[in-house]
Amino acid sequence: MQIIKAIFTDFDIYNATVEDWQLHYNVLSKSDFKADLNMFTDTLFALSRVSLQGKLVHSGKTPIGFRSIVIPINYEDKFIWYNKGSGGNELLIFNKQCDLDAITFNDFDAYVISIEEELLKNITTDLNYNNCKNIFVDAEQELHLTKEFLSEFHELADWFLNEYIIDINFTVNDLKKHEKLVQTLIYKVLGYIEKAPKKKPVKSKHKK
Repeated sequence: MQIIKAIFTDFDIYNATVEDWQLHYNVLSKSDFKADLNMFTDTLFALSRVSLQGKLVHSGKTPIGFRSIVIPINYEDKFIWYNKGSGGNELLIFNKQCDLDAITFNDFDAYVISIEEELLKNITTDLNYNNCKNIFVDAEQELHLTKEFLSEFHELADWFLNEYIIDINFTVNDLKKHEKLVQTLIYKVLGYIEKAPKKKPVKSKHKK
């Protein structure tokens, strides 16, 4: 289990910190760089909130053995994802172990959720989330993100990252509570994906 909560103004230090995620950034506006990173990870699940200043080119690979989802926080935000304009009203699903290709602009703010593949498979099977299961089989996906879901998820995720993990002592009872809360976060995201209208797959040149 790992918890990171830090603000970076030095790009090189930040780049070294996120290197374990197989992520790399090129800063096109280095003098304006600032990153606020709030991250929780364990063996099956990771949730992070990252706020970035400056114009950044994102490259690298998604975490091995996990499927990753991005939920932008600012509904009016604009960015480039796989050479295509996208925005804060889109929930983004990365393909399995794919290359990253994105450009974000000043004040980009988003949650990144990563779910271990076997856990994802078991949950979607147990809950009969067939649409969700098919979406994760396909290429990179963009799904419409409603303001209602974004508000509900933001409230829960923000509490998890800023209050819950700071106070928990991880006794036996705390571990049970923790597992239940992580399950709630995962179910909330997958439940939305199951019912969300599906857009056309993103045309990506990247392969697994």
